[in-house]
Order: sequence, then structure tokens, then C-alpha cells
Amino acid sequence: MGPQPTIGILQLEAGEERSLVSRAILEALQLLRHSIVDPELSLDELLPAKEKWETDLVPLEAAEIAAYNRAAAGSRLPDDRLLGVVYSGRYEVEDKELRFELSAVLYQRGLKGKYRKYREPYDSAFFLARAEEGIRERLRALAAENPE
Repeated sequence: MGPQPTIGILQLEAGEERSLVSRAILEALQLLRHSIVDPELSLDELLPAKEKWETDLVPLEAAEIAAYNRAAAGSRLPDDRLLGVVYSGRYEVEDKELRFELSAVLYQRGLKGKYRKYREPYDSAFFLARAEEGIRERLRALAAENPE
């Protein structure tokens, strides 16, 4: 329980390249309301391969907490504090395969104060699945838009 990383391999079609993968990751994270804060990227810069990246902290909405609690009943998240999630990961493209590592870490705070790491047990697979599926969907969509 807690921030367990996921490691995945996704087979890429001929003609896909690092720019499509970088865009897919960035767009999937943006759909979850996240942006990359480390490393700092310019508007036209690709997400660097083989280097760790990290997103900003985005507060979870009540509906997201409720969905988590329905899916992971054994480790319910409390509704008496503000919770947020930060994603981090890295990727590489080699021999037409996207290889990636992704992690999601929860943070908490009360009505006042700063966010700090959430120390209770939780199942990060719920948050990882959202990001991983988003990356896969964006990669398929971008590949369809940019046929060889």
C-alpha cells in the first residue's frame, strides 16, 4: 500500500517517435489537470527520455475521492481533509517500444497549512490506472492523427 510505482511496456507502431510519446504523456497529464514542474520545459520542448519528471500537486475533487473509496474499499480515503496527488515517472523509446515507470503520491492538508505526504495506507493503483490509460489513449489518438 502507498505509492507503489507501475512499470509498463507498450508496443509502438512503425513511424511513432519520441515526440508523439512526449506529447501523449503531457496531454494525458493535462487531462488530469496536471503540468510538469520538473524539469521545467519551454512550450516547444519535448519531455526528455530516460530522465525523471514530476508534476505539480493537484487537489482531488470529492467525486474522485468517492470513486477511489468505491474501488479500494479496504483503504478508504478520509473526507475530513484536503487530498492531492503528484505523479512522477520516466520513459524511453527503444526498438518500437515505449517503456515507462510511473508513480503517484498522495498529499494531505487541513483547511490551513501546507500539503504534506499522506502517511496512511492507500492503493496508488487507482491513480496510476487513470494516468496510464490516459497515456495509452492519447498515444493511440496521436498515432491516428499522424499516420506514416
